[in-house]
Amino acid sequence: MVLLSVIIPFFNTFSRSEKVLNRVLENLEKYSDVEFILVDDGSKDETLKNLENFFVKHKNNHLFKILTQENKGPGGARNTGLAVAQGHYVWFVDSDDDFYLDNIYSDLIYESDVDFIDYNYIENKQIKNSMEIDIGVYSVSQINLYISLGRIWTKIFKRKFFIESLLKYPEKCIYEDNYFVYVLPFFIKKFKKSEKIGYFYEVDVISVTREKGLSPRFFDRLLTSFNGLIFLNENHAWEGNLSAQKRFKEIFLYNSAKKIIMNLTVQRLKFFYYVCCTYNYLEKKYSIGNIATENRKNKIIDCIRLYCPSKNYMPYFISLNKQVWDINGQ
Repeated sequence: MVLLSVIIPFFNTFSRSEKVLNRVLENLEKYSDVEFILVDDGSKDETLKNLENFFVKHKNNHLFKILTQENKGPGGARNTGLAVAQGHYVWFVDSDDDFYLDNIYSDLIYESDVDFIDYNYIENKQIKNSMEIDIGVYSVSQINLYISLGRIWTKIFKRKFFIESLLKYPEKCIYEDNYFVYVLPFFIKKFKKSEKIGYFYEVDVISVTREKGLSPRFFDRLLTSFNGLIFLNENHAWEGNLSAQKRFKEIFLYNSAKKIIMNLTVQRLKFFYYVCCTYNYLEKKYSIGNIATENRKNKIIDCIRLYCPSKNYMPYFISLNKQVWDINGQ
């Protein structure tokens, strides 16, 4: 039996993945029931070749796989890995971070009655709890996961949970985890919050989601959050769900607008305008509640957006996504 499948996507990231590569190598030689699935997401450099060379002596190990595909984004790479995974649990690890299997292995042997186990992580030499709740086992009725879900990569999921819920990551986009902010709380029944450290978040690494500038792919965050709204609405779990609506406003409006303001130019003013107009449109169409905020910057954004019309620019952001990801040859 395979206890755990660790799925790691790579896209032009071999050169900055020393920690995770060495960790995979170390654990391949240590554990006989943990498989590692490395997915090259259509890298344009020598990532695939370097991965194959780095793990050449493990090429016949049934617990180790290197897969390759056309560029579908990290969500698409994780879906590819999930499709071949055999583990009782799955763990989605980023290639430029690090993970501590030794710390948590015993949990996976003895704990099986939960949809996921959440672990603490290290960031800037500090131990952090992304869920900000006490250790223990919880039913979904005890914790509002729309508020307290935390980071996806701090969680090890029961693979059966993904299979039974027909869960997949959104593809050809980044900010793919935003989608699960809305979807996971709909399916989860029971989970465990652990006091152990399982993950090291590498904040200094340059990636699209961590960069200081404003890439066109930044606006994928609007699509993944919008798709989460659509999922809840189609499953009759949006109306009156103020917690989910609050998270949507934070992710779609506040966080997006603040990042645009931080990188504001005359040309980018239209992006701020489009985001505000689109949120106003969605607020009316999907009956988003009047959600108060104590954050001063959020209040400023709210004041500004009130002067913007209610207009749907989602088709623009969708076309931008298609252009950037070369979808349908556009």
